[in-house]
Amino acid sequence: MNKQLELIIARLERANVQLRKLLESYGTKITEEEVNEILDEILKNEETIEKLKKGL
Repeated sequence: MNKQLELIIARLERANVQLRKLLESYGTKITEEEVNEILDEILKNEETIEKLKKGL
């Protein structure tokens, strides 16, 4: 089970890296709403990562 949690955490961390790269690459080409959606997703991932790490 711990191995599965570690894999999930790694995937969420990679997803956050990709989301941050996406934000940087778009710059001003996306709306404020789209930026907020991406930032919300990053925050949700980080919260999930913290919860999973506490469960390890």
